[in-house]
Amino acid sequence: MAWSGRVAQVNAVIGEITRVAKELGQSGGVLLAPSAQIAVGAQRSGDLLGVEAQVQASVAELTALGPYALILRVTGAVSQAERGDLDGALSSATQASQAFPSTNHWAGWVAGCELWCMALLEHPDWSRHYRECEHFLPIPGNASFAGRRLFAIFLVLAHVARRELEAAAALYPVLCQILDDDFRVWPFQTVEGLVGLAAAAGGHWDIAEGHFRSALAFVDQIGDRLGKPAVQKWYAWMLLRRDSPGDREQARVLLDDAIASFGAMGMTVSLGEAEAMRASLDS
Repeated sequence: MAWSGRVAQVNAVIGEITRVAKELGQSGGVLLAPSAQIAVGAQRSGDLLGVEAQVQASVAELTALGPYALILRVTGAVSQAERGDLDGALSSATQASQAFPSTNHWAGWVAGCELWCMALLEHPDWSRHYRECEHFLPIPGNASFAGRRLFAIFLVLAHVARRELEAAAALYPVLCQILDDDFRVWPFQTVEGLVGLAAAAGGHWDIAEGHFRSALAFVDQIGDRLGKPAVQKWYAWMLLRRDSPGDREQARVLLDDAIASFGAMGMTVSLGEAEAMRASLDS
């Protein structure tokens, strides 16, 4: 439910799920509660430092689960990266990646986060690391666990960060299937916004625009403070690349709104990207 954006339903059942999971000793269920609560809380509050504090507290509380508790560090790493602490984000992601069991069906989430952080830092070992973990990619037409889906989500962002637009565009069918499976949100991004990003990377402007408009309606519907400016930023990115009549004016409106939101939430990496695009409109 958390992945599909059903915030009210998550809040209604999470307490009971946690109670039953603890009674049964089911570690996945025990982890579900803090993971969902952190994600939902982040979407509503936009409080990055609060996200990281919750992650640290939850990992400390769940030490009995061993390396499995470290999966929560992924959300913390994304928050660190967005605040501009890229080295800290990569360190958090790498610690989780090295400790988390690679055969667990959530492992793709951890590997994808590390790969994305490396892309943001232009790490020289990115290509080697990608070859080691590309097996996490979902196979189009086949059912896939959440870890594989999240790997694909991180990967499209990594490819765009590395300006590998053809590779990003190639992920469009995979991301569409993820969206069709009602996997619609994760902290800091909406899946449909990233589907639009993949379509835009391939130059499929009308298709991309349809996804971006749908994503904007969705984030307004669920009150996703973190997801909305991200969609606005990528929508503006598409408009600047298409550069049809009226696109630059529309991009300016989107970027002005996104810049205000990113600045208020301390999302310095996305803020810098949006400001650079905005400056290009005045050059």
